Amino acid sequence: MKKRTKFMLSLGTLLVTMSMASSMVFADTSNASFAQKYQENQNIETQLLSQVNTENVPSGNPAQLLATIQDISAQISALYASEQNLVQQKGNLPKMTLSTTQKNAELKRLEKKRLNVLKLNEDAWKLVIEYEHHPHQKGLLAKAIRDHDKDQKRLTSIDAKIAKLNKNESLDNWSKHPYHNALPVLDESILRLQKSEIHYTKELIMEIHNSDGTTTATTYGSGSGN
Repeated sequence: MKKRTKFMLSLGTLLVTMSMASSMVFADTSNASFAQKYQENQNIETQLLSQVNTENVPSGNPAQLLATIQDISAQISALYASEQNLVQQKGNLPKMTLSTTQKNAELKRLEKKRLNVLKLNEDAWKLVIEYEHHPHQKGLLAKAIRDHDKDQKRLTSIDAKIAKLNKNESLDNWSKHPYHNALPVLDESILRLQKSEIHYTKELIMEIHNSDGTTTATTYGSGSGN
């Protein structure tokens, strides 16, 4: 007789969990491709599980693998629920009121001012070095040192303003990429877990298929010898 190639449809807890996840209403998200890929993977997994009788999986490796698949499925469902909740909560996040155009203009002005002060500071330092070698230029040396120190303080002040503007620019990105841009990472992790679930389910089907074929051949072989 031919080896049996299909298994009874009995999905139990695993399919119940998956059907609950797939029946959830997809929240409005800027990354519509994630929702599409997620559902496609769910459909593939459901189709694969339709070939498995989860209530009659052989003990040993197949049973352990099934337990792992069920755990992955549960984790995917939990992560997906969290992802959807985060998407829905995006509208409640505070909006930044900083003007990027104004910040860029101010940064350009400060950078130009910094270059000018830096040139003055370098010139003052050259005079300090020069007057150090002339004992009769103590007055000019003291003035050069004062000018250098003054310019150094101006540079420190300008650098602090630039750093503050850059920090605010970083904060402004939170409006464009909420949750520190964690949602795309979470989406990718969920899709990768789905791919692993599909892979291990295929492995499970192969193990059950081989086990079923071995058992069938042995049974019918002994029967035909009677």
